[in-house]
Formats: sequence, C-alpha cells, structure tokens
Amino acid sequence: MKIAFIDSYYSRFLTHFYREHPENASLSYDKHLRLLLDQFFGTSDYYSYNLQKQGFEARDYIVNDTILQRKWAVENGLKVSRAGISKKMISLPYFYRFWGRPLWMQQIILAQIRKYAPDIVYCQDMSILEPETLREIKNYTKLAIAQIASPIPPDKYFKHFDLVITSFPHFVPYFRKMGMRCEYLKLAFESRILKKTGELPRDLPLVFVGSITPYHRQGTRMLEELARSVGLDFWGQFNMPLSPFSPLKKVYRGEAWGLSMYRILSRFHPTQQTSMVSPSMTRTTRTEVVAFSGTLWEDGRAESEGRALRRAKRTIWTVRDLLPILTGPFLAFPCGPL
Repeated sequence: MKIAFIDSYYSRFLTHFYREHPENASLSYDKHLRLLLDQFFGTSDYYSYNLQKQGFEARDYIVNDTILQRKWAVENGLKVSRAGISKKMISLPYFYRFWGRPLWMQQIILAQIRKYAPDIVYCQDMSILEPETLREIKNYTKLAIAQIASPIPPDKYFKHFDLVITSFPHFVPYFRKMGMRCEYLKLAFESRILKKTGELPRDLPLVFVGSITPYHRQGTRMLEELARSVGLDFWGQFNMPLSPFSPLKKVYRGEAWGLSMYRILSRFHPTQQTSMVSPSMTRTTRTEVVAFSGTLWEDGRAESEGRALRRAKRTIWTVRDLLPILTGPFLAFPCGPL
C-alpha cells in the first residue's frame, strides 16, 4: 500500500530554513526534501517514517515550498504557471479564503500524485488543495483523508474528503453533523527527537513556545499574567500587535523552529514553584521535552481559561491547577497517532 502525505509549512520557518541552508541550491529534489524534513518541523516525516517501518510505502510532499516544488517540476519536465501573486500576499493568514491557493501549487501536487498513484492521500493541511484539485486527485487514489486541529476552513475545502481525522474531540460531532466520516485520533510523540536534542542544562523554570494570534486572546492574556507575576521565557512569533507595555515583549527570546524548539523545551526544569506538565504527557520519555507549548482555543473554553488566568496570580502551580488549561493539544508538537 502506498500513502502520500501532503503538508504545508509556515512561511517564516521556510524563510529561516533557506537562510540557514544555502546549500539547498545545489541539491536534487530528493536530497533537498530530506534536508527539510530533517529539521523536525511540524509533523516532519513522523507518519511516513513509522509507516515505512511497518512495511508500507509512504512519501511526503511539502506543497507550499516554492523552491522545493519548482525543483521537482524542473526535474520532471513539468511546465507550471508563474506565482502571479507575491509570496508576502500568499503567506497572509487565510488569504486563500478570498483568492484560493496558487495555481502552480495545484499543478505540481496534482502531477506528483498522478505520478506516484498512492492508495491513500493524507492531507495534514485540510485547505491546501483547492476543491477542483482534490476532485482531480481522487481519480488517482482510492481514499482521500484530511487531518485537522486548527480553525475549520470553509465547507468547500473539506466536503470532498472521504474521512476527517482530528485530535480535537469536539470537532468529531461537528463534522459528523455535516454528514462526513470523522474519527478522533490522539497525537503521540516521536521518540527520535530525544536522541536529537542531546543533554542540555535544565535552566528554564517556565517556557512557552508558540504563536500569539488574534484567535487566542484569552490564552495571550493568561501568558501576559504569567510573564508579569511568575516569570516566563517565550519563543515564537507575533501574528498580532500587542500593547507596547505587554510583559510578553520583555520575555520574548526570538523565533524557534523544529529541533531548536525541542532543545529549548528540553531545558525546562519543573520545580514546585513553576510546574507545568500536560496530563496527557505522563511518561518520562515525553516529559523530557514538555514545558508549555501549544495552542489555547476559544471554542467554549473561555470560562475555564478565565479561571486559569485568575490562578496565574498564585505562585505555586500544580497539575490540578492546570487541568482546566491543558484541555487542548499541549504536546510539544505533534508527531503521529498513538
């Protein structure tokens, strides 16, 4: 059985990658892709790697990486459209909802799927394929699956999938009500990361690695209170303006991607004063790289987050204190199914 994993990466991570790895220009598509996956960003090759160990054939496609994908097109004699719209415009959050995904992106992934002819197409980004592209892709595969653990895109982006997989249990009834097959699948941890991070000093009592966005205002206020009253080291990106007096600006340490993020999280040292551990991360191998990483969503959890915000003024944190907060995906980024 052959499985194709389709994914997209943050534009700011790709910018960082190409700045740090200029040698990619001389690499073939396969070696270039391997170098990119070895950064351990997002879900990397966690699904394909472990499925290959089980005897399946699996490949990864990072469809929004312009340089990588156009390299595949050149090597395979595929002529594609020019970008048309600037990269900066395309990278704007939810820009695709108004203008759609770039034509070149659809042309290349369609050609890749046509050539590979997988039994299953598994999209890590539900909205990366335009509906017309997905309908065409289904002529070359037996099953189209989408994974989602983020804001739900417009209906047109998911109605052609045969199955939706989510790590958000509250998404399951929503999609089923829409008449779609949907299953809940917990996220797990890729143990290879532990070998890559190495031994590092445990010198960070409280860490947050993530994004500050308009969709997480309750979580942002909680982080600001933590930074003000307890102390916090914050790596990540700002996708929304904050007050010039926000305490998060004082504790911001810069961006952290892939293995750099995991190495920072490995420096987390839980103490009685600042203990933040996800209830779902109870095994020793997992807590090795878990601090406070993830996303707070505002879908009915505002009341719980409000209680958590008030608790932030306390100086002693326990797992019991944090249970209302840690109802979301607070894994130190996802890896694969349990």
